[in-house]
Amino acid sequence: MHIRSLCRFGIIACLTAIVAASSYNVAHMADDGRIRPYEGNTYFWQYKGEPVLLLGGSDQDNPFNHPNLSGHGLEAHLDLLASVGGNYIRNTMTSRDRQADDWEFFNDDNVYPFYQDEETGLYDLERFNDAYWERFRRFLDMTAERDIIVQIEVWDRVDYARDHTAYPGKGWSEQPYNPANNINYTAEESGLPEVVNTHPAQRENPFFSSVPELENNEILLPFQQAFVDKMLSYTLPHGHILYCISNETNEEAEWGAYWARYIQDAAEAVGVNAHVTEMWDPSDLSHPMHRRTFDHPELYSYVDISQNNHQVGQSHWDNAQEQRRRIADFPRPINNVKMYGGVTHGGGYEEGLRRLWRNALGGMASARFHRPSAWTDQGPLHGAGLSTEAQAYIRSARVLMDALGWPEIEPDIGFVDLVMNETGKVQTEKTHVAYTRSTDGTARFYVNGKKTTEAVIDGDLSNWDASMRLGLASELPEGRGWRGAYHGVALYNRALDASEIADHYALGTVQHRQGLLAQYTFAEGDGNAVHDVSGQGPDLSLRIETPDAVAWTDDGLAVHGDAGIATEAPTEQLTAAIQESHALTLEAWITPATLDQSGPARIVTLSQGTSHRNFTLGQSDAFYEMRLRTTATSSNGLPELGSGGASADASIGAARSPNYDRAAIFVCHGGLLQVDMDLFQPGLATKWFDPRTAEWTDAVPEEAGYFQPPTTEDWLLVIR
Repeated sequence: MHIRSLCRFGIIACLTAIVAASSYNVAHMADDGRIRPYEGNTYFWQYKGEPVLLLGGSDQDNPFNHPNLSGHGLEAHLDLLASVGGNYIRNTMTSRDRQADDWEFFNDDNVYPFYQDEETGLYDLERFNDAYWERFRRFLDMTAERDIIVQIEVWDRVDYARDHTAYPGKGWSEQPYNPANNINYTAEESGLPEVVNTHPAQRENPFFSSVPELENNEILLPFQQAFVDKMLSYTLPHGHILYCISNETNEEAEWGAYWARYIQDAAEAVGVNAHVTEMWDPSDLSHPMHRRTFDHPELYSYVDISQNNHQVGQSHWDNAQEQRRRIADFPRPINNVKMYGGVTHGGGYEEGLRRLWRNALGGMASARFHRPSAWTDQGPLHGAGLSTEAQAYIRSARVLMDALGWPEIEPDIGFVDLVMNETGKVQTEKTHVAYTRSTDGTARFYVNGKKTTEAVIDGDLSNWDASMRLGLASELPEGRGWRGAYHGVALYNRALDASEIADHYALGTVQHRQGLLAQYTFAEGDGNAVHDVSGQGPDLSLRIETPDAVAWTDDGLAVHGDAGIATEAPTEQLTAAIQESHALTLEAWITPATLDQSGPARIVTLSQGTSHRNFTLGQSDAFYEMRLRTTATSSNGLPELGSGGASADASIGAARSPNYDRAAIFVCHGGLLQVDMDLFQPGLATKWFDPRTAEWTDAVPEEAGYFQPPTTEDWLLVIR
């Protein structure tokens, strides 16, 4: 075993000597221009004496270790971030993203911080790898030149557990600290395993118990300290660095507390402050684990609530606001260095983009789009990174927040309500539901003959997929099942007008036949087929795959299980007819079984799988929902339209000035806004702000205080 002190004169003396020898000096580092809580409002940051709202995105978590980042290079990536108004980036000190021939996203071989013998492949933890630290130095210099604030994560638990499953990278099996990979200690001497096969949340690896307050591992801890000392020798001379001890950890509180004090003591020794936090794993911010930072401002000078970005919709806003109020006695910056939003994380790509607005208007100090990991047909796996859409949202956020006079605004949704049309609510009784979409994009929901929602669904239907089958009561081939009774279904390739819809509601069946493509009356009474009685074109009869899951009644078909009701072949001619007109009407006479069906639960669908559809009429608990694929919506038909004036997933976030002379309201999924304009100063203008383009249009209320967004997409109503 080979162990020796990596700093002969002790940690503080070592760091002081290193920093003094750098291109900076203590007087420069002590300058008030360093990043720190804003004197005028300590919920936010200031840098170079001015308040700064930190916004960002990047395609990697450890960008310093990716000189060819995104194929154009790290410097180009930073330039792109800065050009759209970004000033914030995450940097884990990791070396896990290994190149794989079939995974183009990770296009660099990362290097590790310690020297590796080329012949044996073993690391020497007493010697550093100059290539790693030169990459780090260059990254710090480039971000400083562009005024991009770097939030460093010192230890990422993912590196010390099983090999990664989300992307082709290695974990503990390739770590230099693994006793199988270095010449400095054995498994017996260090107490560290050579193999870890579990998720990091299982805490199989005692690597994070080395500190004196826990296991006091005198073999391992000096090497961990040496690594942190080396890192600090590069970071402390800079004024644009924030520190986070771990990534989404669930380790003991003593681990983070030890390293927080360690970094702060080192900074104090050279005459500067270091702002440190810890990031905890639970997505529920009320979890006791988060108290370790919320309740200890003496140790953690800011908090990071990135895991809240697993929350979706209104809960995402509400949970963050609850914690903002929690720390009101000792207000500190609240950062979001990871905003999830992809196929596997955070509720989808669109939801990930929305989080920027909820966090910015919600009084958060920072917001950064998490890395994509990879792009699929459905979007990124984990986050928007620095995608085209992410760039647009960062740029737009800068425009709007400047127009609102940030940081003088404060989060508040007390002056606005999201109004849902009660007429559009689901009832467990026989109901006529109709959706129309005209050639000009105007879409309308009708429930029992009354219009409940109107909005514009942009785009056309040229991107519809002719290979899809028409089905009832579940997704195709299965899942998202709906329970209830069918009394009638009809499909048209035109938009019926309000009088025609009223006629059909009054009659309880189809009367107007122009443009009729398919009709089902459910009058068979028995058997495993639902016949198309439209008499128009090819027969689109439906087969009941599991007859035991249904029951024929006097006036229809009751579905109480997974029945598999669908056409046996794709509905190519129906699809083509609707594509040609770019218009449709879908009607259903139904009786929902319960009010707690979600997903949405599929009532009528022309789709294939949970995220690819031409259309789906569904139930989302208390309201109906229509997802329609156009060239302007996603392949999943999002954003959707709800029968209550907005989607069941509609949510709001808002901020206003203290004297009510300006405000902004973010609304997603459309929905009628009711604003208490009496609170605001007289003579103010109202405008819609498009987060995708940063363009402004007049917002004319439908009646006093009621504002309907231009489309079912996300919008901001600005009052000033």
